Amino acid sequence: MLIRSLTMAAAAGLLSLPALAQGPGMMTSTMPRLHLVRNHRPGSFQLADGRWQIGELYYEGGEWMSVRQPGVDGRREYLPQDLRRFVIKADTFGIIDGYGPADRQGSTGVFGQELYRTPYHTLFSYREAEGDNISMTLLQPVGSAAVSIPQGRKAFTTAMLRVFGDCPALADGIQRGKLGPQHVKRMMATYAQWRRSGGTAG
Repeated sequence: MLIRSLTMAAAAGLLSLPALAQGPGMMTSTMPRLHLVRNHRPGSFQLADGRWQIGELYYEGGEWMSVRQPGVDGRREYLPQDLRRFVIKADTFGIIDGYGPADRQGSTGVFGQELYRTPYHTLFSYREAEGDNISMTLLQPVGSAAVSIPQGRKAFTTAMLRVFGDCPALADGIQRGKLGPQHVKRMMATYAQWRRSGGTAG
């Protein structure tokens, strides 16, 4: 039973081969150490000073991003304060300003996947922990702290009026309940068009 369990773990990529090689009589008193396989993929990243670099990147949520680069031994981990953004395949990740775990001191933001972007707002998907399947959607106005997208009508109305209320058409649609969480990208596009046509932010 033990060997079968170890074999299944090795097949799933979770157990190192040395641990599997040990027979029942060779097992030590400690449990075999499990190794999480992290697949780095080609990408690029922009440092806090604006410089772009290429490498193999790994990110699956949480507060750090791992990089392997040619000619550099091992890998390096970056925190949100170290980067401006990074790209893995077709996915772009940026920094969500003014948002982070309440117990983290000196937080400068967290990593989030960019879902939609205009010159005035960025819509992010944020996963708090590595491998977390639960994500939250956050809206980042330029120059202001990010806000979560509430699902309830009352909370949504209050939060979105703070963000889009200076645009008359959007303010009317939000107050009348014609615009909801499923319309945030449309609201961002409408706001950007309004600003380009001469609308002035309050």
